[in-house]
Amino acid sequence: MPRPRALRIAASCWRWYANLAGLSVLSLGIGWALVVTIAERGEVVVVTEGPRIERARLYAGEPVIFVVSLRRREACPGEVVQTYLSRQSGGGSVITSRRRVVDHSVRTFENLRYVEPQPLGLSPGPWRYAMTVESRCPDRTQIDTIADFDIEVQP
Repeated sequence: MPRPRALRIAASCWRWYANLAGLSVLSLGIGWALVVTIAERGEVVVVTEGPRIERARLYAGEPVIFVVSLRRREACPGEVVQTYLSRQSGGGSVITSRRRVVDHSVRTFENLRYVEPQPLGLSPGPWRYAMTVESRCPDRTQIDTIADFDIEVQP
């Protein structure tokens, strides 16, 4: 039969082990929850449908028109960045413009119709059009793509 002192030592060791195991499981759970929460901080603006471009072949001066549905997940101010990249062989041109985001509230925007005038310097030929939203949140800057497609400008 074990002695009372040996039982007390065994009970004390078991208590230490149980407490450390419990704290380890609790720490792992809290750490996992933090990782999942931080990882969820992805896109600020999510495209839910589209973009659907009305016409891919445009005449010079005719606006680029497309429809897209968006969901804004965070209320962060920022800018809309439009980029035209020339796809002609023999050298490329890039035309970029920026404007402030007008409504940066958290909500869903259904079937937004964008009518974007062609910028000066857009010559006839194939172009790649891209629209992104650069959001400046308190803890980060996030760039989300809204539209990215080919157009062709005709004289």
